[in-house]
Amino acid sequence: MDRSHEGRNHAEPSGGHPGMVLEPALDGKTMATRLAAERHRRIEVRAYFMAEARGFAPGYALDDWLVAEVEEDAAERSL
Repeated sequence: MDRSHEGRNHAEPSGGHPGMVLEPALDGKTMATRLAAERHRRIEVRAYFMAEARGFAPGYALDDWLVAEVEEDAAERSL
């Protein structure tokens, strides 16, 4: 009886690195949703730091967001 699989993480590929766990494959819609959420978060962080640099002065939230979107788009194109 072959017991070579015992004690091994079933998510680990045979011959893989110990501790390596593979994520299940994502369908196109799920991947697009995840990428959009990550992009939104990056824009949110950029806009926050712009507001922080200005001392959180009121009235600039939309401007910060729009500039952050432009910067994120430029960063994505440069990859």
